[in-house]
Amino acid sequence: MQKCKELSRLTKAPGLSSLLFRKQSPASSSAIQPLQETAVVLDPGHPGVAFPRKHLPRFYHKVLSVTATPFGLLQPESVPCQPPFDVAIESWVERISRSLTESTTTQPTLAPVHLPKFQKLGRLSMSLVTVAGKKATSKKKVVRLRIINKIKSALYLAVIRAAVVENGKLSLDKVSPRSDLICQGWTYTVYPNLEIYRMPFSELIPVILDALHAIQKRARELETRWAQKSLVC
Repeated sequence: MQKCKELSRLTKAPGLSSLLFRKQSPASSSAIQPLQETAVVLDPGHPGVAFPRKHLPRFYHKVLSVTATPFGLLQPESVPCQPPFDVAIESWVERISRSLTESTTTQPTLAPVHLPKFQKLGRLSMSLVTVAGKKATSKKKVVRLRIINKIKSALYLAVIRAAVVENGKLSLDKVSPRSDLICQGWTYTVYPNLEIYRMPFSELIPVILDALHAIQKRARELETRWAQKSLVC
């Protein structure tokens, strides 16, 4: 895998220090496979239960594809973690109730989702599942792990370090962290292929940013639509 000179001399991030992936996904295994319409989900009261899964946020590129699923539409783990190690979620009904309670206007808006309990100061939560299949990547585990870690590094650079590519080189920290690109309450499932293994960050990061923007736009559209119906009722 090619090394990035910019990464070898990174200074400490001025704001947020990193992305937090560990214990941020309430049902990691169910994010791997597309959900069926009749599947049992974590939040049966979620307005997206009857929503066609093909219309959930998706992004396709020749080197990877990304899907995003609201926590409530994930299937429960076959062997769920027991408290205090479980990753509990806020149901849609609870979120709507909190939105109405916290609103100070006659037209309430959807409140930000409550994050999982495992949070750390200075780190940005992201629910991420990377599916590096043997057919799409490599039979060698070390290669698959490097691809997974490279995607996490690219996400860190794109979001926390606000990386941009200028004249083929990475430029960091010129703007504030792009924390708004991460949709809280959604699990991102990434399907990479082998090309990412040797892909320089200067080429990978623009793809990651395109994916995050596309997912964010679609997720916000869906949440706004669902909230408009729920907040009126």
